[in-house]
Amino acid sequence: MSTLSAAGISHELSSIDLQITSVPRRQ
Repeated sequence: MSTLSAAGISHELSSIDLQITSVPRRQ
């Protein structure tokens, strides 16, 4: 269970990083 959860979290974080990188924004 913990392994699957870690994999899911890592995948989500990777997707978020890709979105942030592809859409740079300054605040």
